[in-house]
Amino acid sequence: MENARPLKWVFGLPVVFVFGTPLLSARRVLRDERLKRGVSYQFSEAGIHIETSVSKSDFSWAAIRRVSEMRSAFLIFTRPNIAFTLPNKRFESTQGVASLREQFRAQLARTKLRSY
Repeated sequence: MENARPLKWVFGLPVVFVFGTPLLSARRVLRDERLKRGVSYQFSEAGIHIETSVSKSDFSWAAIRRVSEMRSAFLIFTRPNIAFTLPNKRFESTQGVASLREQFRAQLARTKLRSY
């Protein structure tokens, strides 16, 4: 039974890294004051204006690679693996979500949006 002691460390340590590290990172991100102040998105015929408490970014529609819609948010990809998240709960009504879907379809060739 004493020979099994090292096995606890061999199998336990990776579990701590796999599950513990992301929880600590998420906790640190949630405490960040810049994120607590929120993000502002403005959509126009020219593109998307994104503003946080520390930065402002303008993206033309040509700079947007694709848009995907999940159940709770839109993912706006500017690079293959980098996306801005726009939560659906930030919209005042379902009409706002539907009109944004239509704008994405009109402006972008690659979209993965819900049909309703």
